[in-house]
Amino acid sequence: MKNHRLEKTTALTLLLLASLVTPRAARAQRVLVGGPAVPTTAAKRGRFTVGPGHVTPQRGKGYWIATRSTLGDGALIAHFRHGRRRNVAWLLRGELDGEGNLIRGLVLRVYGRRMWLARLASGALRAITDKRWIRWTRARTLKITARLMGGWALVRAYVGRRGRTVSMLHAELSGADAASAPLPRGVTGLLALERRHDRRLQLRYLAFRQLCRTVPEHGGPWLTFSHPASDSATLRKIGAQRGIVRLEQLERPTPRVVFRTNPNGLERAYCAGARPLGLRSEMPLKYVDLPYLDLRGLPPSQWTATKLSVKPKGLRWRKRPKRRGLVRLDLSFKNPQMIYRLLARWHRRHPMETRLLQLGRSHQGRAIWALVVGSRRPRRTRKPAVLLNSAHHGNEPMSVEMVLDAAQTLLENPRKNPRVARWRDALVTWIVPVVNPDGLWGHIEHSRRSGRKNGRDLPDKEPGDTRTRGVDLNRNYPLRWGAAKDNRISSGSKSHHYYRGPKPASEPETRAMMRLVRRERFAASISYHAGSPALLVPYTIDGLENPAPHTAWKVGEELVDRVIHPHLGNKELRLKRQLYPVEGTDQDWIFHETGALAFLLECSKYSPLNLAHRRHVVAQMRPVWQRLFDRFLDGPSLSGHIVDAQGKPVRALVKVREIKLRAGETWQTRKRDGRFDRYLPAPGQYTIDVSAKGYAPKTRVVRVKSHRVVKIVLQRRGP
Repeated sequence: MKNHRLEKTTALTLLLLASLVTPRAARAQRVLVGGPAVPTTAAKRGRFTVGPGHVTPQRGKGYWIATRSTLGDGALIAHFRHGRRRNVAWLLRGELDGEGNLIRGLVLRVYGRRMWLARLASGALRAITDKRWIRWTRARTLKITARLMGGWALVRAYVGRRGRTVSMLHAELSGADAASAPLPRGVTGLLALERRHDRRLQLRYLAFRQLCRTVPEHGGPWLTFSHPASDSATLRKIGAQRGIVRLEQLERPTPRVVFRTNPNGLERAYCAGARPLGLRSEMPLKYVDLPYLDLRGLPPSQWTATKLSVKPKGLRWRKRPKRRGLVRLDLSFKNPQMIYRLLARWHRRHPMETRLLQLGRSHQGRAIWALVVGSRRPRRTRKPAVLLNSAHHGNEPMSVEMVLDAAQTLLENPRKNPRVARWRDALVTWIVPVVNPDGLWGHIEHSRRSGRKNGRDLPDKEPGDTRTRGVDLNRNYPLRWGAAKDNRISSGSKSHHYYRGPKPASEPETRAMMRLVRRERFAASISYHAGSPALLVPYTIDGLENPAPHTAWKVGEELVDRVIHPHLGNKELRLKRQLYPVEGTDQDWIFHETGALAFLLECSKYSPLNLAHRRHVVAQMRPVWQRLFDRFLDGPSLSGHIVDAQGKPVRALVKVREIKLRAGETWQTRKRDGRFDRYLPAPGQYTIDVSAKGYAPKTRVVRVKSHRVVKIVLQRRGP
């Protein structure tokens, strides 16, 4: 008897303590399903098992309604235990007739790894939002919070005790007719569908919380909403709420102020009087990288920490650069206009060492710029040329930082640095920071989920969604275009993430880079990307045999030696032939077309927002291009000029007999000066075979220890 009383007292004590430590938001919830009690059933059609703490739909069509009383604006919280199929149809708000029949309603559908909102009318479901992906998770309990606020619905799915968000979507609940008009109040419950029944599905918890009573402090990922700019009183109230950041004011289509917050902050703003004109759960990069908003309208000379209204993580306070005129590149990511202003500044400060050229224009009319760096005004020079390019994919802004850092190293280093002076004197470096300006602009200004593809089929100068429109430029080069058997990595479908275009070199951005490569005949090239840190060596295409010996692989081993990458657990950067077999890439085409030692450097897994992290990645990757430059100048390497008897350059075919070409390569000299440049695998004796139309072929044997320059004179054939 005493033990029974003790157990009862202990249980009551624990229950009292739990009520004291339970958050106020949880205590304010009206629980409809959950706990030891059997849920009440207001209406039911079909087969449902209703037991203590759960509701289980059986196979067949029907619905179960939790309560007859209608619910208004508020937050609905549900926990679903599911099987592998995960087929959920949750009635967020429904209307019953006098006989208890469900007439219409708003339904949240979860099927497999997709989630969307649908409208129920006349017994049929019609989707009103896109189907959002649910991140993969091992959890078998999916928790969902759906907020219904006036004419908006915001749904967040999460798992685990910490509430890790796996998906989020929103919808404006407006309709053109009475059948689709939003319901101000309604009932909630569960639907049973005939299609692919999930026999393990159970509703374990269902609760309702009125808005503005007790709002949780934290919860959910960032989202943005806008409010009319003319309503200054409400704007002040919104700005006074916790966890809400004012971002910018937009003038189109109507003047509005944009705020960033999380789902709980949106509820606090709604309670303060906000009636959003727009709501976005997919934010562009500019609303995450907040220093960008402060710097995008400033000239590069004013890119300083003192100009920032929000101080990002990892910021090193340095009001003035260490050297006069040095621009801080690490404060934010940059759109194409900012990059052009930066290139123009460098060109003005170093007019005798740079040229600023426009290579072409994108589909939306944005210019593709190149900065040419070399000593004594590099104009039509006979020096060897190298290429550094980035942002073939606009959703990889970290790649741009690598190329801009290289340009700053070459131009704004102290003149006492003999290594940098040697690069400028001996080489001409072509810097192309943005190959895909439309994609970069859309990624920064429209959505972080877009930007990989270019601006094909989009309005001029307007950022748009390039996930379903546009062409993946690094699938559009002519070499083995369309030869891939796996459509998951190179597709002919326009809506595919890796759409390769209607034909080879169909895009103006691709053609601009091809013209540059064919004209300059580079000695080496690095194309910067962000995804899976590695240095890729041609050929990445299956079915093409690499030259023997494989000079690119031997040089690549030297480039990655002792290069530590923070995204690989501080292990060495890996050298690979491919991440996956893919055709139409730029580095493969450059290598096959000209013989340039073309690498693709995946510089990071993602584009870090922490400034210290971003600086660290750039610093760790910097030795790759520097070693590539030194390797050509130190050798073993070979350069030459092919001329006729009068000293005029000849466009000739040059082969090194000791290097076997096995993929049909035809490597020619540069047209304007007859120059060719080759990296060699090792010191030794090499045989050069030269042939040109209208000239007698010639062979030259040379011994190469470091960097060797030769001149070969061709004689015209007799009549």
